[in-house]
Amino acid sequence: MRSFLLVVILTCASVSAQNVLLVDKWLQDPIAFQPFFEDFPKNGLDLQYRRFHPTLTLSDPERFDVIMIAGGMHPDYPAPTHLVPEEAALLIRFVREGGTVVFLYADHQTDSYVFNTVLDSLDIDVRIDASRIEDPLGPKATIIPATHYLNLAQVLVSADTPLGKGIEGPIEGGRMFSFMVGQTEGIEIPAWTAPSSMRRSEDLNTEQRGREGTYAAQARSYPVVLTATAGDGHVILLPRYLINLNGYNGLATDTPITPPYFLEQNRRFERNLATYIGAIARGANQP
Repeated sequence: MRSFLLVVILTCASVSAQNVLLVDKWLQDPIAFQPFFEDFPKNGLDLQYRRFHPTLTLSDPERFDVIMIAGGMHPDYPAPTHLVPEEAALLIRFVREGGTVVFLYADHQTDSYVFNTVLDSLDIDVRIDASRIEDPLGPKATIIPATHYLNLAQVLVSADTPLGKGIEGPIEGGRMFSFMVGQTEGIEIPAWTAPSSMRRSEDLNTEQRGREGTYAAQARSYPVVLTATAGDGHVILLPRYLINLNGYNGLATDTPITPPYFLEQNRRFERNLATYIGAIARGANQP
């Protein structure tokens, strides 16, 4: 009897498990995605990082329930690979048939264009603009003029979703980039920047140097994480540089961007993220 029960329990567990594929167009070391490796298994997410074959295959939609695409550097250097139209078509079919796609977006031009192509083809009225989001308030503004060296934006997380469980106050945002939302139905925005944030508009034709820039709008909150339904599936937008601020994150240095005691909430956010993605993939947390 005990053996029979054990078989039933193991069978039920295998059915509920979600297979997750992570493809990084930058081919970074797995340490850059350490929170995923640590937190996903605890939430029934079986993660596979296919580092040295960063291209989707025709069999991936059959093998995986969640496909995560981390945008690469193309056309900047180094640029080992980038998304192509064939991969976009595969992702569109995957979502329509019930899959969950997670776009780890940044400001990289080629992959942002393909991400937007997928969103448009799925009738999701959201566009990754990829302008940098910064904040004139904070400690740096008291040392250096804010127009020259702005603070990284802080992020507020909704307590009404699994993403905000146990988080008190804002978390550190790292390098943030904007996207524009043109719909209200079928989406959820569980995280957004502090209301003092501003969207930076680069103008290469001016004499501006360093971090000085022109800002496209008055201070306001900007969406950071978004989940949208499309067909029978979902698309999640997540900033690439919001993950692993406690360690190596692919920036110029592997030193944390702020003292570790300020990043305790970020670590909780990363744990919540695994729960959130798992719930979305299973249809338990619908926008």
